[in-house]
Amino acid sequence: MPIKDELKINKQHAVPQNIMDVEFRIIGDLTMRQF
Repeated sequence: MPIKDELKINKQHAVPQNIMDVEFRIIGDLTMRQF
């Protein structure tokens, strides 16, 4: 597998993880404020 392909796959996987992390923080923030 060429290195360029590996970098592309890593970037594609990193973006969804980032979005999930941000969403989790926002949801956690909202639930903490509700209580």
